[in-house]
Amino acid sequence: ARIRLHHLGQTPIRRMLDVGTALQDEIDWYVVKPDGQVVQHVLTGDRHPFATRPIHTRVPTFQIDMQPGEVLDLYVRLSSHDGLQEAISLKLWHPNAHVQALETETLAFGLYFGALGTVLLYNLFLFLSTRQHSFGWYSAYVAAFLFWGLIFRGYAFQYWWPDAPNFNNQILPLAAAAAYCLFGVFMVSYLHTGSRAPRLLHRIMVFALIGNVLCVTPSLFNHYALSFALSIPFGVTQILMALVIGALLAWRGYRPARFFVTAFSFLAIGVVLYYLRVLGAVPSNIVTENFLQIGSALEVLLLAFGLADQMNTLRLEKLRAERQALAAQEALNTELESLVKRRTRALEVANQRLAEMAITDELTGAFNRRHFNSAFEADVARHRRNGTPVAFCMLDIDQFKAYNDRYGHVAGDAVLQRV
Repeated sequence: ARIRLHHLGQTPIRRMLDVGTALQDEIDWYVVKPDGQVVQHVLTGDRHPFATRPIHTRVPTFQIDMQPGEVLDLYVRLSSHDGLQEAISLKLWHPNAHVQALETETLAFGLYFGALGTVLLYNLFLFLSTRQHSFGWYSAYVAAFLFWGLIFRGYAFQYWWPDAPNFNNQILPLAAAAAYCLFGVFMVSYLHTGSRAPRLLHRIMVFALIGNVLCVTPSLFNHYALSFALSIPFGVTQILMALVIGALLAWRGYRPARFFVTAFSFLAIGVVLYYLRVLGAVPSNIVTENFLQIGSALEVLLLAFGLADQMNTLRLEKLRAERQALAAQEALNTELESLVKRRTRALEVANQRLAEMAITDELTGAFNRRHFNSAFEADVARHRRNGTPVAFCMLDIDQFKAYNDRYGHVAGDAVLQRV
């Protein structure tokens, strides 16, 4: 790109020009006078150490000083490592306006990353306290998204590894894949898609999730454009499946799905706008450049509310289940008491029956020899102790043997029962 600047004022001026993105691979910057004299030359970009930037800002920025009446030609050559071009929006600033914009930007991103960090710590604490998997996966997802955001916006390269441009480029797709993957796992855990969603939609979701992870492979060998191109269909598929499954479960009345659809819609719009901006389908402006952050912040906060609502619902269900269990336990105890009483009475009757059978003749129902011995010994002992009289009587059936031999034992038994 060639830009001609002509200063028509009466005093020297200074202007700042930034390229609008922190991810441009190569930026070859020249400031040339009309006679061909090169006033300034800078070679920088995120493929070069951060120290090559003339101004210590996350977005490459260049300073232009001009004298009254001076004409300068600015030449900016932008190149990509492997064909993956960023959406460029060159901006020329007055120094004061540039400083004010940097301060506003720092405040806005500070609030954004601070909100993500707060939500991360809060849900991590809830996970450690409750051990619920949804809180754990959500914490991991927010951590990955926060890490990706710091890299994507250039802060990680500026403050964490300014002398490692190759690592900075390789870690970005890995962080993006981690965010995609952990989001998918969180969704499966939060919405229980394996049991609640149609099996086909659940499988497509899992397939897109795995595909996003595998798309990182080319970037490990410095082929970022291929990795990005492959990730688009899987990313779009994962977004569509998340919205479809969430909407379907919300339509069925599943409360967590309502929070999920509302929250994820904001992030989905931001991701789609980013893809369209990189592909050149929509212009680069303040909305398309920043809606990804706005949407993701809203998504993170709304999902945090959704998790809190789910925890409250689980608590109420637990209390309801405990009350039902207590009522069932009381009913069971009452029934058990009644059963024990019935069994005790039956046992007493059975014991009484066994005691009677032990001292009773089975055929006649008269007391048997065992009872006679016991009663006889007691009466004799009472007689000896108190001197009371004792009467003892024996009965015999005359000619019973002859009758029994002639008519049989059955007839003899009948006689004994009759007597």
